[in-house]
Amino acid sequence: MSAWAALWERARDPNPIVRKELLALLRTPVYVRSVVVALVALAVLVVSVALAASEGEADLAEAGRILFQVYFGGAYLLLAMVSPVFGATAIVQEREGRTFDALVLTGMHPSRVVTGKLLALFLAMAFIPVAATPVLGVVLLFGGVTLGHLLVATLYLGLVTLSGVAFGIGLSAQAQVTRRAVLLATPLAVFGALALSSVVTGLGVEYARRHSLTLEGPLFFVDAYFAVPYGLSYLFDLVVLPATVFGLWLWLWGAVAYAGLLEPSDDRARPVKLWALGAWAATTAAARLYAYVYALGAQDRVVLGHLAQAASGVLLVLLLSAWVGEPLRRSRRQLLHPPHPLSRALLPPTLLPTLGFLVALGALNFLVGPWLLTARGTNLEGLLSAGVWCLAYLSATTALQGFLAVRYGSSAARIGGALWLFATLVLCWIVYALAGGGSLSRGEGALWVSVSPVWAFPAVVDAFHGGRGDTSATRAALRFAMALFGLWTALFSALTALAWRRGVRSP
Repeated sequence: MSAWAALWERARDPNPIVRKELLALLRTPVYVRSVVVALVALAVLVVSVALAASEGEADLAEAGRILFQVYFGGAYLLLAMVSPVFGATAIVQEREGRTFDALVLTGMHPSRVVTGKLLALFLAMAFIPVAATPVLGVVLLFGGVTLGHLLVATLYLGLVTLSGVAFGIGLSAQAQVTRRAVLLATPLAVFGALALSSVVTGLGVEYARRHSLTLEGPLFFVDAYFAVPYGLSYLFDLVVLPATVFGLWLWLWGAVAYAGLLEPSDDRARPVKLWALGAWAATTAAARLYAYVYALGAQDRVVLGHLAQAASGVLLVLLLSAWVGEPLRRSRRQLLHPPHPLSRALLPPTLLPTLGFLVALGALNFLVGPWLLTARGTNLEGLLSAGVWCLAYLSATTALQGFLAVRYGSSAARIGGALWLFATLVLCWIVYALAGGGSLSRGEGALWVSVSPVWAFPAVVDAFHGGRGDTSATRAALRFAMALFGLWTALFSALTALAWRRGVRSP
């Protein structure tokens, strides 16, 4: 069947999940009340600001721009907080209602189920700004914005809503109880919405000042599409960067939701492994393009490499906490049916090979990634030493959690990993502060924000030396800590192999 024939067949046979979900969701009292409360709150906010602006603002165009930002800023926050909560109930309610097995037995591919849930909830959430169109009419009466501004703001509002729904569905696919999914999604959605708005607002002030934009704050990008001169920086800032961020976010939670719908005997780790490799390739290419577009110097590229190490390290620790629940041995189904060639390339879907994949991905991120970001002639000694340090820390953490998962179960592994992270993230810095440590100096701050929070260890050594910034003592402390990490990794790897041979129970 050709691509056009497959597309026509898909158009003739629409996803039945969309119709089912819309019929079920639009009738629920919670959704109706949420829509009413959201519309009333948005209308009160806009009308009150409009009255204040009409009395105190002589320039109606400026008042219109203020109202435009108030309306869409409120809509962004509202949908970013509400859409994950509704998405968090999409799949877990099927399990609680004992309809999940019937959904799986329909023969639909898990990706089609996830797509149907995503589209249905997105359409339901999109009804809120559509119903608020009269309020938007009040905003447009003041002027100050064009139809292009309205289209760009609406496009990004849809992307934010889609991202929130995808995040909620990913959590719902991994949860077993609706209450837990909602309790987890609600604070994360609120924190994420507020944190993202704060970061974008801070970026918007500088970007608006540099390009003389008429809109500042979190909606600066709406005016940037029409005010910034077209060029490489325009394409990177306003096309490549947003596409990379939203694309990787949607891919991540789509992969998480897809993995949650697979059978326990299937390779549930493969979708997220593919995403991890794709995310590394995409972000490395984007960072390389950023360095080229803005002609970064050698020192700036080194700082960019350190930031890449920090971001990838945080991601790897999160993946480590998620993968300690993988099975210890292959299932009968995996033994009878040969795995997909891609699955064989990504290692078997069991705990120890998956943790090995994680360490290999760490080596790729910490050692190869920064090398790709730097220019010729750049001194990579500090960057590679930081990468080796980060890899040693990740290997030690992986060995610890792998042993706890094999010996005591995944719950004990996650608890032990949390205590280990607390000790490295918080405890070392407390000791550093009690030892009389001060602010970082000598331009080594980029190393200290690296993934390994145990950079506090050489800071403690420096503090006990009187805070003189003794680089020889710092290097000696780093070598000593890396040696300890190596011994730690070897010890817990040997204990894990011993527990494996003794046939300790699966987590």
